[in-house]
Amino acid sequence: NKTKVFATQESEGFVPVLFLKTGDVLNNCRSIDKDLSTYSTITVGIGALGLGTTWQNLLFKQSVSKGTPVTVKLGQEYSGLQLADGVTVAPVDAAGNLLGPLQSIGEGALLELLVGDNVFEHTFVPQGYRGEPIDYQGVRVTVGSLLAVANNAKIFGAYYYGAPTESNTCNTISDVVYGAYGPLKCDVVGLPLTLNDAV
Repeated sequence: NKTKVFATQESEGFVPVLFLKTGDVLNNCRSIDKDLSTYSTITVGIGALGLGTTWQNLLFKQSVSKGTPVTVKLGQEYSGLQLADGVTVAPVDAAGNLLGPLQSIGEGALLELLVGDNVFEHTFVPQGYRGEPIDYQGVRVTVGSLLAVANNAKIFGAYYYGAPTESNTCNTISDVVYGAYGPLKCDVVGLPLTLNDAV
């Protein structure tokens, strides 16, 4: 039987506005603890003025074969002034580099909700820039700022269905984007770690 194989490594990055950091990733390790009730939070402030983006890469221990769907559990906080948009996903390699185009999240039914927290799972088959299925090792969740409104997104985790070969190791991998990266420590204090999945 196939089981959920979770991402167990992560890295973060951002695109600055006027050389200033406009966003952050809080509780980053909680998106890779194999617990879909806990989450990290990507925040992008009002000061970004619709220009800045911040992202978190969720990485699997090994490469995933092309054609394998990947699922990301997300939640977004927004107000009546803010539609549930500004969130994209894309496949990445082991170093956290983009392998394909960004896919927009927050369209369709999500736009009908105006107030509150929206939690959902987004499943897609990673594709390259020409639309071809590709091998990948993780997924990037990017949150863009919205004009005059702060934007926050919860990242609960990422998984695909396959053999249960993942270890529950919390690692933070350096990610540099034109010198704009601000590394965050993966703090496991207080996090429940599953030492034996069978228990």
